[in-house]
Amino acid sequence: MQAISYIYDDVSVGSGVGFTLNNALSRLTRVTFQGGYYLYSYNADGQVERMYNKLDGLGGKTVHYIYNRLGEVTQVRYQPGASNSHSSGAESNRMESVVEWNNQKPD
Repeated sequence: MQAISYIYDDVSVGSGVGFTLNNALSRLTRVTFQGGYYLYSYNADGQVERMYNKLDGLGGKTVHYIYNRLGEVTQVRYQPGASNSHSSGAESNRMESVVEWNNQKPD
């Protein structure tokens, strides 16, 4: 059976990879498991604004979450400026677009 550890309130867990954790008080900051870990940073409203994930054998990746005024996720950006993102519609709250490398939409 695989061990999973959960760390709360610790802003120092991201220092080794250059990932700054914001608003971490009383919140999950790190999940460690066999083969990797996740780090979480929060906005002032307590929503996950960034997640850093590192899997053994792969480089670390940062995912950014953008919210609207209602607290709904409207964009998820994978390595902003480097890979892709998706946007949700204001009315449907469903994915409307995917932007790939160099902000080009896929065919």
